[in-house]
Amino acid sequence: RLYPLREVGDDETMPIMGPGLGDSEKGWEVTGNPHSNFQARLWAQDCAIFVELKVEPRPAIVFRTLADTARDTYQLVGSFCDWRLAQAVEFTSPDPARPGLFAATFQMGQAYREEF
Repeated sequence: RLYPLREVGDDETMPIMGPGLGDSEKGWEVTGNPHSNFQARLWAQDCAIFVELKVEPRPAIVFRTLADTARDTYQLVGSFCDWRLAQAVEFTSPDPARPGLFAATFQMGQAYREEF
């Protein structure tokens, strides 16, 4: 599980942390209108991981790790899937021309917010 160092809203200078012990209660919260598309993009580059969050129509926010923590497989788990790994959204690699880029998309629920 990846998460921001502190609960920061949209502070792009906050580094990504995890996975690690004690991270089960940490994550991002995004807000938006019901049925707005939310896009989470995850990519690894130069031994760093980047997380880009975008709720339409607002601009994207990008966070990054400080250490070389890149991995090969990622899943997006959150309130949109009742925090169940079995219902997690798989990050896919949609663009073979951009190795290391992973993306996942889901719709905002009726509560106007999602956590992950």
